[in-house]
Amino acid sequence: KKETICFAGVGIGGPSCIICFFELSQCGVKIFLRVGTAGIINSKISPGELVIPNTAINNSSIPKFLIKNNEKIIPNKSLAEKLFLTAFKLGYKRHCGAVLSKDFLYIEGKQGFPLKNKYKNYLKKLKKNAIVTDMECATLFAFGKYLNYKTAAVLTAIDEDKQTSILGQKRALRVALEALL
Repeated sequence: KKETICFAGVGIGGPSCIICFFELSQCGVKIFLRVGTAGIINSKISPGELVIPNTAINNSSIPKFLIKNNEKIIPNKSLAEKLFLTAFKLGYKRHCGAVLSKDFLYIEGKQGFPLKNKYKNYLKKLKKNAIVTDMECATLFAFGKYLNYKTAAVLTAIDEDKQTSILGQKRALRVALEALL
């Protein structure tokens, strides 16, 4: 079958992503699939493994305007399942679980970001149910739910090892393409 696929660099974080998603939707795009990276929260996940989120725990600004209070922020179920099955068929180590989406990078890092102590306990509560963390999935899933688009994500769990990250990202891209085609 003949399909048209558009690749877009959406920037970092929900605010820049929502601009790109909206503009692409104005061009007729109906399916939005994020292929990206996510920081590891759960120790059972190793760098380079794939994560297909089944929900997003929101700590971002934009989704709060798109969804009702306490409404789950979820991807399109059939698209997420297709990604997971494709990763399985390809023999890739994969996980399904919640992604913690936030608007700030480096807050948990060793750099000692000024807000680190203020948000330490707050983030600890949010991380309890998440397996990875990113800055885009909650916005993507909320956008899809609000405007009735299919959305999902395949993420590469990363740490400091660049080679493992690159290999995982190549696998994530392959999963995305094979699931869509």
